[in-house]
Amino acid sequence: MGVHMSKDGPATTPRIASVICTYNRYDFLEESLNSLLNQNMEPHEFEIIVVDNSPDFETASAFQAKLGSERVNYLIERIPGLSNARNVALRTSQAEIVHFLDDDAIAKPDLLQHTLEAFDFFGEEVAAVGGQIRPRWGAPRPSWLSDNLLGYLTVVDWGGELRLLGPTEWIAGANIAFRREPVLKLGAFSTDLGRKGGGASLLSNEEAALIERIAAAGLKSAYAPSASVEHYVSPERLTREWFRRRVAWQAVSDFIAYPERATANVPGAWRQVSEYLMTLPPRERSIGGLFYELEESDEFKQQMDAVYNSLTAILSGKRGGIA
Repeated sequence: MGVHMSKDGPATTPRIASVICTYNRYDFLEESLNSLLNQNMEPHEFEIIVVDNSPDFETASAFQAKLGSERVNYLIERIPGLSNARNVALRTSQAEIVHFLDDDAIAKPDLLQHTLEAFDFFGEEVAAVGGQIRPRWGAPRPSWLSDNLLGYLTVVDWGGELRLLGPTEWIAGANIAFRREPVLKLGAFSTDLGRKGGGASLLSNEEAALIERIAAAGLKSAYAPSASVEHYVSPERLTREWFRRRVAWQAVSDFIAYPERATANVPGAWRQVSEYLMTLPPRERSIGGLFYELEESDEFKQQMDAVYNSLTAILSGKRGGIA
């Protein structure tokens, strides 16, 4: 990004950049961008990058002209894919820390300040920091949606303590930051994973795979609850149909990213599917039972486990001892 001017003269490259990667989400983009423009840091202390991956070049160019400015580096990226767009931002920025905000998320005014504080607290051993992600409901939360399914909606809340990530904890791309140089050395985001295009594919795990490579390199990741955002949950995601798709694609994503781990317990996966089907009326005890309409949250969670496990077992190609 080079040298910036402040009222006191030349200033070095900002320590932190915040990036919004967007795809045909112009109805949300401006609000997300404004939440970054209104951070409680001086403008010269942080950089803002938008990577527009939308397929309509004319519309993207119009928004580039409208939203790009001295404070907003608005890039149009023709190669599709969220992972590629994020890698473009990592290569473009010269900041030490690069933060990613979803195009339908709203940053709290102190988001970037608290993100930097977390990196400073832990020092060079930490290469990734993720913050709290609260839901902003676009429709009433359904009764069948239990807390233990909220992760599929990118809700992240591990409590109020700044700490290194525990073995079963995770952070998410709607609000995540990385030390740029070590992440680039590790190959950044895998373009074999992550969303491409308008949503037909719900492939994910690009952040999780990078976090694993960070750990394998001897570096660590941390959770910073004060670095908080609100993330829009659209009405279409609050349907059983969407959850079945999302869970099925998670099984595919896990199989691609970690095939041996994902298929390590195929007999157990088939057993859970069988046990779930036996809870249903006799006429539903077939593959159609994965689509049976359930109202109770515990029962729907069992159905989602069965969707995940059946896909994982099928992808393995193993019978797994099922009768």
